[in-house]
Amino acid sequence: MPTAVPELIDIETLARRLGDSVRHVRRLVADKRVPYLKVGHFIRFDPEEIATWLNAQRVGVGGSSVVGYECAEPSPALVLNESTGAAAPAPLHHPRRRSRGKEPSSSGTLW
Repeated sequence: MPTAVPELIDIETLARRLGDSVRHVRRLVADKRVPYLKVGHFIRFDPEEIATWLNAQRVGVGGSSVVGYECAEPSPALVLNESTGAAAPAPLHHPRRRSRGKEPSSSGTLW
């Protein structure tokens, strides 16, 4: 008995359904953040997999996942201050980027 082949959609159709740009959908594909299929050199999407992926992206109040859905990486909205025990906003950490092969100079400037 042959299996049913799902009706696949292209990038433009997915972008239109999401209300987003084609460029952003291409970025999601490049980062492997959205489920997709390669048919030859074409990128296609299974609407059922996209619906499941969208449901997994749901976030509730305070960054927690909605009941029945799990987020891939929940980020804490608050951290406890060790000295006072009070909740405080989590600090944003942006590591400093270094240029290739350059070391900080000793003249006081960073780069």
